[in-house]
Amino acid sequence: MKRILKSFLITLLILGHTSCSFRKLLISNADFIIMYEFDKYFDLNSEQKKYLKPFVLTMLDWIRVEKGQEIHQVLDDFTLVWKAGASKDQLELLVKRVEGLRAELVTEMAPTLGKFFASLSDEQIDYFEKKLIDFNEENEDAAVLPIEKFSKKQKEKVHKNLKYWLGSLKDEQEQEFYTKVPIDQVGFLRNFEGRKSAQRNFVKFLRSRKPQAEIEKNLILWGSNPSLLRNDPATNEQSKRLVSSIQAAEAVATAAQKAHVVEVIKNLKQDLNALLN
Repeated sequence: MKRILKSFLITLLILGHTSCSFRKLLISNADFIIMYEFDKYFDLNSEQKKYLKPFVLTMLDWIRVEKGQEIHQVLDDFTLVWKAGASKDQLELLVKRVEGLRAELVTEMAPTLGKFFASLSDEQIDYFEKKLIDFNEENEDAAVLPIEKFSKKQKEKVHKNLKYWLGSLKDEQEQEFYTKVPIDQVGFLRNFEGRKSAQRNFVKFLRSRKPQAEIEKNLILWGSNPSLLRNDPATNEQSKRLVSSIQAAEAVATAAQKAHVVEVIKNLKQDLNALLN
């Protein structure tokens, strides 16, 4: 479920490392991409496809009408917070607003998703579980790497993120960034194990064959607090690390790099307009 919700949010905010032309392609095919995610993880039957496709279109329209302005405001406010020095308190408030948007989205989706999850066959649940295992393979491999190789691999990912947002990056800036947000294999493993426990618990929930009303109730609960699916909710430290990473990027950035971030946000808003209008 989380992967499909993420597809909605990624489609909305288009925060991937893609070219302008490719982002526009994603936007123009948002409904297809989300349906692809459903089918990829659940191997949909014809009846499920029949009601999920109009559901996806309805959800995109609901987001456009009900939440488009609010999403714009979050991006505008992030720009202001970034220009003002990216204070921890202000960033945490923005994260809470994004989490609130996610909760509202899940609540709106819950009736149809409840129907969908209640309709899954045993074979589809098995298929979903296998897809989750496949999805985790890269992190399973990273988890057992020696610390030197793990650090190198993680730094490659961070480098791409920093370059996307800042536009350019000197080695000394990157090194300073890591003094503020160190590569943490122990934290990575803790979060990864927590995420796997959430996946296992969700699959177990699907296998329990709860009635649709109870599925909807739990979806709304988890949409408000996804950490509740984990065996140990404290293992979900992604929001804290996101805030720390933004603060570290702001601290090492030059004036030109800070301006580049503002330009990236401006482009994202233009792409968002194309989706919502």
